[in-house]
Amino acid sequence: MVFSQVVELLNTIYSIFDVRIETYDVYKVETIGDAYMVASGVPNRNGQKHVGEIATMAIDLLAAVKQVALPKSVGKGHIQIRVGIHTGSCVAGVVGIKMPRYCLFGDTVNTASRMESSGLPMKIHCSHPTYESLHEIGGFSFVPRGEIDIKGKGKMVTYWLKGRDDMDEFNDSMVCKFVPKKKRTGTLLTDSSSTLISKSQSSTTDVNPMEDLIV
Repeated sequence: MVFSQVVELLNTIYSIFDVRIETYDVYKVETIGDAYMVASGVPNRNGQKHVGEIATMAIDLLAAVKQVALPKSVGKGHIQIRVGIHTGSCVAGVVGIKMPRYCLFGDTVNTASRMESSGLPMKIHCSHPTYESLHEIGGFSFVPRGEIDIKGKGKMVTYWLKGRDDMDEFNDSMVCKFVPKKKRTGTLLTDSSSTLISKSQSSTTDVNPMEDLIV
């Protein structure tokens, strides 16, 4: 793809994501290149809802991106993404003078990024803390990935998030049957716990002490 096509494709994907995440109690942290970071539990407090919000959103976005086809000039196929989720503490605050931004810092952010980079296309890769939090809530299904080497972290036990009871699974990717409730009003949260999700796109012809992040 030429550069202009890459920019147009990313704009399409990010526009879809921006609309979909409005359904959930999450906060879009930033986009860096083809990475899209979302958190729940910051800056608005939502008790223990953060992990469920992020997990459901991840499944929803995985289904949504399946509708995005590659440019005809590239060939047949659809866009694929990797998703990584981790739950833990982080530090958050507004930094900068000229262009101040609300930023997240800490090991939780790094681990969410590692979950994404060590994942596989069209799969949701979760850390053990995220698995435990979702298991406690109930209604989500997993497949153990086992113990793997994570760059900068050593060996970690991780899981694939397969779906939830009110969603269908088809050919190892999520088909969302679940119709989310209309946009909810968030509560300002400064709890250090949140869940982070980190997503990265690839084309194919292919603060509360707990925070959930998706990258």
